[in-house]
Amino acid sequence: MILFSEKKEVFKYNPAAQSVEWKNSFEKLVSGVFRVENYVFVTSVNGWGSPSFTTLIDYISGKQKWTTKNVLYGIHIYQNSIVFIDSKKQIVSISINTGKEKFKVKMSGFRWYETPRISLIDNKIYIFSTRKTFILNETTGSLRESKLPNKINPKEVVFLIDEFEMQINTLPGSGSVDSTGAMMAGGDAGGGDGGGGGGE
Repeated sequence: MILFSEKKEVFKYNPAAQSVEWKNSFEKLVSGVFRVENYVFVTSVNGWGSPSFTTLIDYISGKQKWTTKNVLYGIHIYQNSIVFIDSKKQIVSISINTGKEKFKVKMSGFRWYETPRISLIDNKIYIFSTRKTFILNETTGSLRESKLPNKINPKEVVFLIDEFEMQINTLPGSGSVDSTGAMMAGGDAGGGDGGGGGGE
């Protein structure tokens, strides 16, 4: 299966049958498409400087589940929640089923120029930079200062493919709040029947 996007449309194409299985239209321009297993995240925007929106689509049925006024960076799906870093460098957790916000936390302890990474290691969500490391309580949103596991030096880390990313066969670097690995990375990154990269 292949995911295509046009200016205001995203569709799932079956190359074997040479047919479109589903198609979704948007009022705004599609600026990014990203797949994680059976979830397709679509970012849309009116133009430069205007708000961006993210829509979650069911990969199998093509049904739109919800839309939020946000861009999702460093996406991690954990216990029926989507944990990500928003454009204001806040840690946000939303329900994967409804898109309803569970919590939003400011990342205190990091300097303004730092780009913290979000990583799932040993079933714990770490938020870290070269100077500081915190563990996120996914239920309350609280941050507890900690250290990365033994033999992982945050000052030496360049790329990191964590436990979640290994499962979905994505590209390295998706934990940082920048263009590398942001939600807007294009292509079919998920597991399932599509594999990492789009075709079968």
